[in-house]
Amino acid sequence: MDQAREVDRLQARAREDAGDGADLGGESVIPCRICGRGFRFLPPHLRHAHQISTADYRRQYGIQASERLADNSYREMSAERMRLMLADGRVTLDHLPKAVEAACAVTRLPPGAKRADGRNADHAREYQRAYKIKRKNRVGEGK
Repeated sequence: MDQAREVDRLQARAREDAGDGADLGGESVIPCRICGRGFRFLPPHLRHAHQISTADYRRQYGIQASERLADNSYREMSAERMRLMLADGRVTLDHLPKAVEAACAVTRLPPGAKRADGRNADHAREYQRAYKIKRKNRVGEGK
């Protein structure tokens, strides 16, 4: 509850200080919890003004990964820019299937390997598969 009040206070201060960096013209702002100024996109400010990474900032202030560090208009603008680059062919997604395959290969333990807790990785994998199937069947039955 106190953290929510602090965020509200910082957002109010950020709106007041909006002229101190950029004209945000009524747009939502993301407040910096270090200095209280508001920004449409916080990571560059953190890096340049406070020399802190976004990961360290999130950890220091208890900010969940699901909490955004960019306002909606900035996110929409970035998404539109990416859609245009995809349409123009400047960016392609051809690399994704290979990247997903490589990531899966790296994260999987080889057959017969032991996990960090000493359990057999194959048995753990089979247990996980069986549990997912059991849960899926339960959901399908409406239980």
